[in-house]
Amino acid sequence: EEIDQALGNIFEPMEIEIVKCMMKTTCQSRTAQLINEKFGLIDEKKRMTQVKVRHRFEKCLAKLSTLQNGCQEYARFYNLLWIIKKNLYMLHEVKLPHFNRSAYAVFSLNS
Repeated sequence: EEIDQALGNIFEPMEIEIVKCMMKTTCQSRTAQLINEKFGLIDEKKRMTQVKVRHRFEKCLAKLSTLQNGCQEYARFYNLLWIIKKNLYMLHEVKLPHFNRSAYAVFSLNS
């Protein structure tokens, strides 16, 4: 609610949702999924992807960067988003198939 009030006059509703989802998940892919569900984005061209979320998130960060000098509240949100950017996936367990090996995996240099 605080985010809606503080940033509602400078960001579009979808950008505010991206900020909120990134705060909650720190995951661009999960944020894209949540945004698509919330806004009912079915069309392939309109659907949010990890890349689109990153672009919009960076755009929000850049806007807050220019506005933070004149407003303490914007500076607070800028710092928060900057921390999220530097700690992506901190709240999200990343599972990569090439690291999914048992303790008994055998590696060999021979082909």
